[in-house]
Amino acid sequence: MSLSAPPAPASSARCGELWNAIEEGVREACLLRAEAREREAARLLQQELPPLIAEWSRGCGLAVPAAQQALRDLFTRVQRQVADAWLSRRLVLHSLGRADSPPAASGGFQLRRRIPIDDIPGMLDALGVDHPTPAMGRRALVAA
Repeated sequence: MSLSAPPAPASSARCGELWNAIEEGVREACLLRAEAREREAARLLQQELPPLIAEWSRGCGLAVPAAQQALRDLFTRVQRQVADAWLSRRLVLHSLGRADSPPAASGGFQLRRRIPIDDIPGMLDALGVDHPTPAMGRRALVAA
């Protein structure tokens, strides 16, 4: 259960499971919207989340105003987290010179050539990262 989950009756593990499922669904919907995948986000928000929210609301043991506030807080918090993550993603891509590039299907990025797993300098070169010379040592890599 997340640390921000609203209180639930001690006898109801199901409320915690539902809250986690709601939180995960909200996060996924926010990410889908950030990726301009509106149809998938709408499906989550209109079809999958309402039954979970209804079941959670009935069994959570909170008064209606408290349950509504918990859900509003959840949406606000997750939207802020996704916005922060999206900004971080943009900054990383920009630092790699890929500000306009969409993420690869794996959620990462792809190199233009295949590099053996043990060729660390080759990987750093392909990423455009300056790798330390022996005189610079490991500290230069950590600071980069």
